[in-house]
Amino acid sequence: MENVIGWAEIPLSDKGKQYLTSLKEGVCVIVRAKRVNSSVDGMPKIQIEFAEKINNPNRGKSGLAMLNSDDSRFSTGAQRAWITASPAKAKELLGIEIPNDESFTEILQPCPTVGDEEFHLQYDEILESELTENEAAYAENYLKRAGAEGNYFYAGNGQRVASRKTLVVTPKGTVPSPKYIEGSFASAGSVESTLQANRAALNPEVSGTGN
Repeated sequence: MENVIGWAEIPLSDKGKQYLTSLKEGVCVIVRAKRVNSSVDGMPKIQIEFAEKINNPNRGKSGLAMLNSDDSRFSTGAQRAWITASPAKAKELLGIEIPNDESFTEILQPCPTVGDEEFHLQYDEILESELTENEAAYAENYLKRAGAEGNYFYAGNGQRVASRKTLVVTPKGTVPSPKYIEGSFASAGSVESTLQANRAALNPEVSGTGN
């Protein structure tokens, strides 16, 4: 059986998309798990995808998002993190396992509590310059954008804003406090480019693109 390497190779089902859309804030869920080509001391590992909608009390309503509320790219979706784990511990603590004849599995269930503790995603914003060398090599996975294909966010000093999501354990009933960079804003550059493209498509003669 060939191991699946990239999450992009694993399409999320329609059920999975709906599940993430309907998530409530503060509930950490297990989305999927896959086998990976890595091991420690000869023991195989798996990677688990977690998701959680993070509450941002400073987030105002976006007019752009309101005008595109039927476009999933503009929705405020769940944050995700991908954590490597021991298959035995994943089964013991999370109650999940990948079928023997499969490379991955879709799970779609809340994280169970472990004793008096529960799992959550810790969300921290940082400057792009604070990314580690390894993170910087995959900067697009960390840079904050207004939607999946939206504008990049910038801090007051002109640097792009990035984010780290880590899996943490907290006392039952408590949610970790996210950390945001105050005063960050989404660049309007790509919005203007989109508007220009739309105008050209609707009225090519006026825009000067007609034959």
